[in-house]
Amino acid sequence: MREPSEPAWPTPPFSRRRVLGLIGAGVGLAAGAAAVDALVRKSPIATGPVVPYPRIDSLTTSTVFRVFAGDVEIWTEEFARTRTVHVANFAATGPVPIRIEVDEEVDSVTVSPRHRGPAPSWDGTTVRFTVDGDGPRKLIVFVTTADGRRDPLYLTVDEPELDPPTAAAAKLMFFGPGTHQAGTIALNADDTLYLAPGALVIGRVVAQNAAGISIRGRGILQEPDESSDPRALEDEADFYTIVMDACQNARVEGITIRDIPRGWTSRYNECDHLVIQGVKIFSFKVNGDGIDPNGCQDVMIESCLVSTGDDAIVIKSTESSRRNVSGVTVRGCVLETYPKTTAKEGGDALKIGTETYCPEMSGILFQDCDIVRANTGMAFSIQHRDQARIHDVQFVDIRVEADVENENFGIVMLDSGTGTVSDVTLRNVTWAARNDILLKGQGIRGVRFENCTVAGRPLEDVEVVDGAEAPAITP
Repeated sequence: MREPSEPAWPTPPFSRRRVLGLIGAGVGLAAGAAAVDALVRKSPIATGPVVPYPRIDSLTTSTVFRVFAGDVEIWTEEFARTRTVHVANFAATGPVPIRIEVDEEVDSVTVSPRHRGPAPSWDGTTVRFTVDGDGPRKLIVFVTTADGRRDPLYLTVDEPELDPPTAAAAKLMFFGPGTHQAGTIALNADDTLYLAPGALVIGRVVAQNAAGISIRGRGILQEPDESSDPRALEDEADFYTIVMDACQNARVEGITIRDIPRGWTSRYNECDHLVIQGVKIFSFKVNGDGIDPNGCQDVMIESCLVSTGDDAIVIKSTESSRRNVSGVTVRGCVLETYPKTTAKEGGDALKIGTETYCPEMSGILFQDCDIVRANTGMAFSIQHRDQARIHDVQFVDIRVEADVENENFGIVMLDSGTGTVSDVTLRNVTWAARNDILLKGQGIRGVRFENCTVAGRPLEDVEVVDGAEAPAITP
């Protein structure tokens, strides 16, 4: 969607070397550090194949689902804003048998991504399946009862942490289990922000010209709720849960990110050598993109779950940046754009654009991704604006498994600028829906579809309008 306004930078509420442990009545820093060491420093072998995370007392336990991984009950949260999600998150190695107890008798169950997801069985109020060790580790479970489809259950299985930091480490901001009102967290060069399992950190992260920073852990980073009604913010200021400007060698790994007001969830402006891995993102707002690399080079986005009402992962170069984009890879991600909850939501699961103001965008690969739902836009697209020469783009092994609100895929020239889109390959792409594929506008050429299917049949034709060159389509 459109570019939000630039954020103002509040003053951080704490000094650079302050370390936060457990926060609560009568619990000090030393006790917090000791508690976290006991929770996360043990070897996964010593604690067994399933590592549950602590319950967060300030959050709501699901009233619909109880989840068991093997014999271990996994705390399952019910989080409600503009929509309701149920989330069960834990760490494990190897195959994990899952049992889900539902509050009513089950009529049907779907586990997504379907193509490699486990086949569920159900009896009465109990659902069972096994998460394979080499299979998907981020699942969306859709359960239907006599009352209709329930709100989805997100089952996310992390890799166990082998070497988590301790509270006493240098250049570390440490948040242990519990709820923390952190405000704005500013990161400088070589800083690490660590959110332990069971931590809920309510705040925003900002970084400018900071090399070697990392945000990691298994806790939750939640944007402050600026209003009890998120719809009230539709025409007000824009916010970001994470925003990095001109940072090199930055890494975001393992945490859950969720936003409440309006604006992109995580924005990376002109960052190089950026890795985003194993992150879980839930957006609950208008214009709530998930991951936005803007004018970035050498980026890896891998093994993430992104659930948004707007664009899930979108590569841009905004008018304020105009910096070239190159070497961006998105792979192994599970994506959805959820059904609209307000009139202003809408976006694609994977996207280049809408802002493409730089001279060149190239070397972009989307690979081995599953689009579970695409309710508010195209499944994925290139939306071109202004002068950019976009080329050397590949969509490989992409599976779109459900209905799509608009086109299955599109390349659209949004204005009469001088830019072009060329050398775009779609290989081994499957769309379950019978929707159109659209190439619209002059300057589109060299598009190839290889072994692509629509609704179970080989792709045969594409809608080509307004001067676009017809693509090559091969079995």
